[in-house]
Amino acid sequence: MSVKFDHTQESLHLALGIDDERSDALDAIMFFCIIDQNILRDSLFDDPDEAPMNMRTKTGILEKAFDEAKNEPERIYLSMEYGKIDTDLDNDNNGIRTFMKGLLMMYEGVDGNLHKFISKFISYKNKAKKAFENSCDEDDDDE
Repeated sequence: MSVKFDHTQESLHLALGIDDERSDALDAIMFFCIIDQNILRDSLFDDPDEAPMNMRTKTGILEKAFDEAKNEPERIYLSMEYGKIDTDLDNDNNGIRTFMKGLLMMYEGVDGNLHKFISKFISYKNKAKKAFENSCDEDDDDE
């Protein structure tokens, strides 16, 4: 096995040797690939069934994401993240649908540019994390 796990880590990405920043980038890549495949398929084909299989299938999305992975641990991470997202989408989870609509607007705002999408995704995630931490700090002060 080419993957070495650090079993002392509490998070999957760290156990796979993927740091927080790269984990965020991989999350952005996964969301980008989901959105991009649907946009490309719908813009290039009047009938989605006429699109090549890799533009219609879940494995096509994963294959595209794998193109951005640097190594086997990143492919494992992308597979697991995609599995979680796909399950939520298949189960028509309202939260993920709303989140994806926001990401679609971000995708359009960067004109489908992967690297700009990753940068914005990480920036927004960091802002949200900081706002959440500040909110928790204020809640602690109220006690």
